[in-house]
Amino acid sequence: MLNILKKIDKAIVKLCDIFLVLSIIAMVGFAFWQVIGRFLLKLSTPYAEEFARLAIVWCIMIGGALAVRKNEHIRVDSLTRILPKTVQFILELFSYVLVLIFTVYITRYSYAYVLATAEDFTTSLGYCRNIFFVPGIVFGVITILYTIVNIILLLYNKINHTSVTIDGTERMNTDVA
Repeated sequence: MLNILKKIDKAIVKLCDIFLVLSIIAMVGFAFWQVIGRFLLKLSTPYAEEFARLAIVWCIMIGGALAVRKNEHIRVDSLTRILPKTVQFILELFSYVLVLIFTVYITRYSYAYVLATAEDFTTSLGYCRNIFFVPGIVFGVITILYTIVNIILLLYNKINHTSVTIDGTERMNTDVA
């Protein structure tokens, strides 16, 4: 069973990595084309700006979900390192719970916006505007999954006095002596 979960995790990460690379390439490509079209060719390219913005949204959401997977989201931990281990554990668990609440909120309202904008189309290209809210749902599903896994690992590590991470490696010891 654990091997199946590891394969699913590996597939999700690989798919997200590929999607991130493609969205960055698309973002840079469309922004470059917009500059070339506007300043060199004196050509209006309204689709380039829309697609570049869409690529940015996808990139941020998928990248954020992967950051949660590896517990690499932005935080200031210099203060928490000087606290007792029990307090560190409680604060880390509390932060995971906050991430979970925030992600459920984002996912719920992204879904509501997808439904609300299902009949709304862009004027320049005619595609459905709800594609800007779909990344919130994808982000939410992946982030909720990995936040729950991180909570389980945090509890497992506390009970068993280990430091196992999601990919099975040992957590790097960053404590200052």
